[in-house]
Amino acid sequence: MPDESRGLSNLLMIKSHLDSHGIGCAVMKDHIAIGAMRDDHSPGCPCEKITRVTSFREACGAIGCGCDKGR
Repeated sequence: MPDESRGLSNLLMIKSHLDSHGIGCAVMKDHIAIGAMRDDHSPGCPCEKITRVTSFREACGAIGCGCDKGR
């Protein structure tokens, strides 16, 4: 059986990092959901996009923070 507490602890560390950047996110069962307003699809008409990540590297890539260098 996988160590679920370790997975949760990793997700909480990722959430804490996203929170420090002011990014809205929530821990879901096995991933983090990041909410962002974007107007990529229709300029002038923003829409909400939910991105799901499972690792620190994915989270940093999703928000473009670059903090994952060297990890």
